[in-house]
Amino acid sequence: MILPLLSAEMMASFVVSTIEHVGLSAYGQANVCEDGDLVAMVEIARVLKSKGLVFLTTPFVGAGVSAGSWFERQYDPVRLRKLMSSFDIVREDYYLPVYMGGRGSGRYGWTKSRREAADEAKIDGRFKHGLACVVLMKRTSQGWK
Repeated sequence: MILPLLSAEMMASFVVSTIEHVGLSAYGQANVCEDGDLVAMVEIARVLKSKGLVFLTTPFVGAGVSAGSWFERQYDPVRLRKLMSSFDIVREDYYLPVYMGGRGSGRYGWTKSRREAADEAKIDGRFKHGLACVVLMKRTSQGWK
């Protein structure tokens, strides 16, 4: 995947509920790539200026079993760290699903969690994942401008 941008051209990239789909077959991509998400993050780093920011949200399962499919990845701590490896972490917020009670199928909401607790959470149930919300900064030692 090559973005039609020059190296070090952008100050920020917003990757909201997107990266988990890159390289998978659901959207008719001609070239399916198991590591399309990792390739895309390296390409994003290329087009960002020094200290450029990435605002990233993606599904997160902690220590639970991923229910990822042909259209979406769900990240465990190891894969998420690999996804962010070209960047420094500026901020991390994790949200885990919680049952809020109610009639019928019940209501679910989100509770904010620290990374350590989110990493150990075994997420299961009606929601098949939590949510990782991170702000990343491009490292200046990557060889790009």
